[in-house]
Amino acid sequence: AEMSVTATVGDHALVSYLDVTYGTNAAPQVHLSIGISEGLVLGGERGLLTASFRSDAETNGCMMVRCVNGSDKISLWSEATNGVPVASSNSWDVTSSHAFSCYVQGASLSDYEGVEFECSYIPEHGGTEVVRAKSTVFECLAQPVSNVHRSGLEVVNPSFLSAQSNAAFRVEVSPSTIPASKIRWRAVSGSASFPFGPSGAEAVVQGTSGMVDLEVNVLGATDERMHFKARVVQ
Repeated sequence: AEMSVTATVGDHALVSYLDVTYGTNAAPQVHLSIGISEGLVLGGERGLLTASFRSDAETNGCMMVRCVNGSDKISLWSEATNGVPVASSNSWDVTSSHAFSCYVQGASLSDYEGVEFECSYIPEHGGTEVVRAKSTVFECLAQPVSNVHRSGLEVVNPSFLSAQSNAAFRVEVSPSTIPASKIRWRAVSGSASFPFGPSGAEAVVQGTSGMVDLEVNVLGATDERMHFKARVVQ
């Protein structure tokens, strides 16, 4: 295909010709994407995994999604593959565009491992296109109230807060390599502030009044967020 661009200044015109090329059936311009939450709860609710394929030209080929790391810890569900393990690759014939959504779930095992998913486009001719996405299997537990002694803040995870006084809330997150910035606290109801910041395995909270519902979110996972409820007393 050929395209021309004309610039006119007064009585003068400048014409430039551009050759425009597109992908062909033999060598299509392929766009792949795959997405999963940064974190998967160990033995928790299922998280959504999405894979999409787009080609600039009609083409024949196959799109494949598989788990390349931690496959013994993950199961996959979808309308098409109900309960089939990710370890046995799932593939779909594609032409111009295709999208696939499924759910993954971490198995209840004692070890933790980064999970990596791979989406591949395998054409009839030419090279294979590959994209990958990683997720971390994690576990988040509430520490027992009396687990750790802290000078001046002896009670951890209290059910009552003194107005405008500090209270300590703590969770135990495994693996320990998850950075503090990826453990986020917020008050989903009630009035509370975090004098030292709302991130990390421990949060210091100041309540104002009424009931406070604190939520902990690890690695942006959308399922099984931990909650602590406490009443503020005057």
